Amino acid sequence: MYCTALRSRNRKDTKERHQELLLERLSLGQRALRKIRWQISGSMVIAGLIMALSVMTWLFIDVRFESSHRVPLTVGWAICAIGMACFASAPLPDDTNLTRLSISGVTLLCFVFTIFEFLTLLNQEHAECGCWDCEASSRTTCIWFFCESGWNVLWNLVSFLGFLTTASQPNADKMQVSFWRMWSIFFRVNFAADVLFLILNRFFTHVRSTAIIFIAGDSFGLLFSFFPELRHRLHAALHRYFKDTERTAAAAGVASLIGACDVSVALKKAESQFRIIDCDMLQKDDLSDNQPSLHLFELSRPASLGSCDAFVSHSWRDDADAKWDALQSWKHAFNSRFGRSPSVWLDKACINQQDIESNLRSLPIFLSGCETLLLLCGTTYLSRLWCILELFTFVHMGGKPCDIDCVLLAGPDQSEITAIGNQCKNFDASGCDCSVPADKETILSIIHTAFGTIDLFNDSVRKIMRRIAGLSTDRHLVCMSCGWVSNRGAAC
Repeated sequence: MYCTALRSRNRKDTKERHQELLLERLSLGQRALRKIRWQISGSMVIAGLIMALSVMTWLFIDVRFESSHRVPLTVGWAICAIGMACFASAPLPDDTNLTRLSISGVTLLCFVFTIFEFLTLLNQEHAECGCWDCEASSRTTCIWFFCESGWNVLWNLVSFLGFLTTASQPNADKMQVSFWRMWSIFFRVNFAADVLFLILNRFFTHVRSTAIIFIAGDSFGLLFSFFPELRHRLHAALHRYFKDTERTAAAAGVASLIGACDVSVALKKAESQFRIIDCDMLQKDDLSDNQPSLHLFELSRPASLGSCDAFVSHSWRDDADAKWDALQSWKHAFNSRFGRSPSVWLDKACINQQDIESNLRSLPIFLSGCETLLLLCGTTYLSRLWCILELFTFVHMGGKPCDIDCVLLAGPDQSEITAIGNQCKNFDASGCDCSVPADKETILSIIHTAFGTIDLFNDSVRKIMRRIAGLSTDRHLVCMSCGWVSNRGAAC
């Protein structure tokens, strides 16, 4: 009885230590994510505020002293466009609150410029002279100026309302998609109108127009419309400037998966969702497709974190027979070593299909609740983004190379081994796929949030693969060509 009580107490102590360590890692990740947000988003917001104050001061002086030409207004628009771009680029892909704040900043600048454009339209001095070359303009020039300024006021008001509506979307992804669509429309129409005004102005008034400076501001906005990667490069440059380490980025990436909820709440929720299934209960057909199976889910059972022997990471596009044979080989080896059948976490069996999104947000905690990562690596494994995310998260949640059991799903054909080796060397997350296209966008946004650029994430994954392989990825894969290879006992 004493021994039973002692074992029970030891299990309880082990569970508590596991939870404390898990909470510490998750808290570290959230702190890293907050740090990245403050550094990158904060820098862009400050730059946007500086531009906003500059343009308001510039235009206020122009209106206050009733300037006799439109140069201050057009230069103000160029500054305004830069400020709008700073605000627009500030939020990280998953930041809902800052996205709304940034949209508000862009909308405010658009509104402010509209007000100054309207005041300029009412300014008698400007009404008399709308160009650089003349002191007293003709009636045609005055009418032309009213048409040009009137159009700008009207279009800015419409755009102001358009930008406001984008902030009503429920989450950051949809908000940013609709915002950048509106951004593209706004600057394309502006650019086309200013080019048209520039041409017609020369035709009707025969004077130099200030529209060329408006076009410069429009062009800057169009750059961010046509080349979305500019935002990612800007974030990556700030990552490098603030010297964020790979460990910080990885911790932030794990935190991004969980979301903005409190780590203790996330842990409790994950504990209530965590399930395992005995390997003996799995059938060959269970690995043939990823269609939800209520029967298989009912065969799984709730379990405490840390009680699962292995998290099965695999690609549904790899050969089902090869995966089944590999799983059986691993199971028999486990049974020979520990004298029992292993329990595993398998997505099809252990995820509640009625609450997939919530379960996937608990993925880092599920991975940390498993002793081993069983990696069934076929020719499509490294092309599946969820598989890579599982491997990456397991390692950065404290898993070591010696905790990864890797099974190569390759026969005697050397070409398959070579193909997997080349995939390891040339891994690129942007070329990976997901069964659900929206999942790919979500995962890539998490990568951009944490790393700033796909390249840094790719390097991190390649390092993990090399660590698993030991000295050389190719050498390790050749060794695995005969079947199951366990890293247990290797130096971590």
